Amino acid sequence: MRYFILLLITLSSTAFIYKPEIFNNNPLRRVCLTNAGEFWSYEFYDFNDEVGFCQFNGGASEIDSLSLIKYLYEDVNTLAVQAFLRTKRVRFLSCESFGAETYVGEDSLGELKEFCVFTNQSFERSYLEKQTLLNGWEHPNNSILRALLR
Repeated sequence: MRYFILLLITLSSTAFIYKPEIFNNNPLRRVCLTNAGEFWSYEFYDFNDEVGFCQFNGGASEIDSLSLIKYLYEDVNTLAVQAFLRTKRVRFLSCESFGAETYVGEDSLGELKEFCVFTNQSFERSYLEKQTLLNGWEHPNNSILRALLR
């Protein structure tokens, strides 16, 4: 009985020191959550890779988390960021019109979505959800992404 009471005391005291931020140690996840977005991931079977994304405006706008980290904290514009910034002046009709390729990603719920996949000269990939690019800079669905990339 003493051990049971001791266990209850230990568990109840642990509940008071619970801090949800300790579960946000992943920088790919944290960059989304601290910038009014949600973290989501997609499996790209063509590359055998799972990629983390920041979703904004209820999932209507998405960019890979690493591109956002590079832009916000390293002052580096990935090709995905460059493409989105170019939509201030130019409308794109396809991923290929900016030199990207279209690939399908599958999330954990089995939902499929098309992405523009950009590959630089160092073979590093960056990703922008296709409709985000096609909608462009001024579209209301891209309002949070637009604010972050100013």
